[in-house]
Amino acid sequence: MKRLLWILGMAAMLTALAGDGFAQQGDRAVRVQGRQTAGDEQRVALVIGNHAYTRIASLRNPGNDARDMAAALRKTGFRVTLLLNATRGQMGEAIAEFEDAVSKGGVGLFFYAGHGVQVGGVNYLIPLGANITRQSQVEFEAISANRVLASMEAAGNRLNMVFLDACRNNPFKGNRFRAIGGGLAAVRNAPKGSLISYATGAGGVAADGTGRNGTYTKNLLRYIGQPGLELTTMMKRVRSGVQRDTRDKQTPYELSSLTGDFYFTKASIGSSAPVTANVPKGPGKSSFSLGDLNKAAQSQQASRRAWAAKLGEMKDARRQAAIRRDTGSRTWRDPVTGMEFVKVPGGSFEMGCHANAGKCDSDERPTRTVRLDGFWLGKHEVTQGQWKRIMGSNPSRFKKGDNYPVEQVSWNDVQQFIRRLNSRSSAKFSLPSEAQWEYACRAGGKAVTFGTGNGRVSSGNANYKNNNGGTTPVGRYPANALGLHDMSGNLWEWVQDKKTSYGNVGNDNPIYERSGALRVLRGGGWRNGPRYLRCSYRVRVTPSSRDFYLGFRLLRSR
Repeated sequence: MKRLLWILGMAAMLTALAGDGFAQQGDRAVRVQGRQTAGDEQRVALVIGNHAYTRIASLRNPGNDARDMAAALRKTGFRVTLLLNATRGQMGEAIAEFEDAVSKGGVGLFFYAGHGVQVGGVNYLIPLGANITRQSQVEFEAISANRVLASMEAAGNRLNMVFLDACRNNPFKGNRFRAIGGGLAAVRNAPKGSLISYATGAGGVAADGTGRNGTYTKNLLRYIGQPGLELTTMMKRVRSGVQRDTRDKQTPYELSSLTGDFYFTKASIGSSAPVTANVPKGPGKSSFSLGDLNKAAQSQQASRRAWAAKLGEMKDARRQAAIRRDTGSRTWRDPVTGMEFVKVPGGSFEMGCHANAGKCDSDERPTRTVRLDGFWLGKHEVTQGQWKRIMGSNPSRFKKGDNYPVEQVSWNDVQQFIRRLNSRSSAKFSLPSEAQWEYACRAGGKAVTFGTGNGRVSSGNANYKNNNGGTTPVGRYPANALGLHDMSGNLWEWVQDKKTSYGNVGNDNPIYERSGALRVLRGGGWRNGPRYLRCSYRVRVTPSSRDFYLGFRLLRSR
């Protein structure tokens, strides 16, 4: 009997490492049903603590909270990025990198301690150096908590957790801050597979604590390392601990859409995890060795890894098959952003300023015959809503709606957007080349001057000459013959090429990137006259340039 109990104990230990399954020895088997663990899936955390404020009241504990939380998470298998006293730029970049990391799957966790405020029901985390002298500046000087939630939702990984110990007293006083509420606002819905936890209820104020840690974080740290404690049970204990420590003045609040269990720390041997055994009867005595159990557990792990790899291959094959099916039609929609793409058939055309185009600049000549393979080009300029879905922010000046084109983006900004989009989508994207852009503007290389519905420019078919006082929604004006909108007007559009003359590259699918610092813009913008809206007109600027007339559309490269 003692030997059987020892065997079951060893099996429980191995199963805690390997997951549920059988440990085999001949025709004898021990089935162990242990608690679900994270196994080999990745765990990624971003931890931020801001306390050394200078323009507003400093805080005592957030730095300690962040350091201690980072240490506790590392002990439970998380790969942690820790930021202390971070500026807005540092926080934004860290959130972007965190989004890229969790998009690879597994478990993501975001923890913030520091000042936070709500404006109009939107929560903002206050970075160091924020120069906020009136309520209207909060959006531009702080980091929206919605940006973090959107990043985690877009990643599509299994589980995400957000812990906000940011409900201190409102640091902004006076009539200019009347719209800023106390504490944080509760979001209405948690993204799928996520838990959002606030240090206290909506609109409440959290205690900074009298010891090393804030009251809420102190209780998180107390329970996060307890073996075999499931997440929802852990949060109940955190809530009870905070209520006890504050004499019911503070009650943490959670919003959850979890459908499964999660354990920060595996159950230890001898814990309350249920263990059952099924040992078949037979002649002779049972003979189990630690080596046998180890081999069995390793075999199970190898089998699971093999199945995971096979499933990954099957999913990739399905994605590629979906792309092949889509390419049989004239349009395709990216499932990540909703961007629509139009199939542009290959062909030859005369690139450059044609005789019927009026006055031409020297770098639009001489015309030359260019041959292009077919390609897919964005039906519209990339919108503010699509940019926010990938980047979590909106740099645009004309924030009139998600269907307006994103502007004030540099060529370098666009490359970052493309990298993030490519990491999530089954397709791959880039900027079009000059030749591809001009060919599409000419509706497949036709001898037209403008990329509008009728090949001419008027107030009814293009946004130009400041007639609308800024940008207009994508798709407002008629498309050209290929179904592409705003190829002339609305925004100047970045293309991939560097500055060069037409004679410096070949004629088959040409693109120039070998030397030079300047990048090319095409199409004219909402402020410009007709001359600048011609399909052949070119502007070269530095790749770091940003302004409210600069935007882009994408090419689907595969």
